[in-house]
Amino acid sequence: MSDYNGFTNWETWNLRNWMINEYPPAQPEGDTAQEIADNLREQHLDRVGDMPDGFERDALTATYEAVNWLEIAETFTDE
Repeated sequence: MSDYNGFTNWETWNLRNWMINEYPPAQPEGDTAQEIADNLREQHLDRVGDMPDGFERDALTATYEAVNWLEIAETFTDE
């Protein structure tokens, strides 16, 4: 289901845009889309865990929970 510029939601679209526009572009690790999705989610949530408690951490956690990680991962594979 695509509701925002071809992606599930704004959070997924926005994160994917940041990933492909950073230099050098992101090259997620994994052999399958599911492995890539799991790795991406873990990497991003680990960064949140390093933040102090507060509004910013809560807001970023909520954003990451809304991301369709598999949908992003599939853009890096031929699956």
